[in-house]
Amino acid sequence: QLSGCLGLTGAGVQRLLQKCTKLQDLRIDLVPVLDRHLVNVRCTELTHLCVAMCSSLTDSGLVALIEKCPRLQCVDVSYCKDLTNATVCAIAKSCPDLKAFSAVGCTRISDMGVKALAQGCRALRHLNL
Repeated sequence: QLSGCLGLTGAGVQRLLQKCTKLQDLRIDLVPVLDRHLVNVRCTELTHLCVAMCSSLTDSGLVALIEKCPRLQCVDVSYCKDLTNATVCAIAKSCPDLKAFSAVGCTRISDMGVKALAQGCRALRHLNL
């Protein structure tokens, strides 16, 4: 858990993820991560991802990561203001075992994204919008 580590940079997170390919749980909320830090990362073992309040993340960076994380079960993107249905649809398509999803404060996610989750993530038990 690296949540709120003020000295941690996006480049540091990128290096960590490139070296620790077996990582299962990543919590980097409040860390200044940018899209470019996530696009070339492959964490196929990741089951838990929390990027809440990473306000610089957009769909392109998160979708690039999520598409390479088919084992995700819990995802929290709360207060990532630039995320849209594109991220939610990528989760629905790439993460069939998702059990919990939180997107509190993500005002650009609509019914379309929620519908995609309902159709693609049959194991979903906890939804927090």
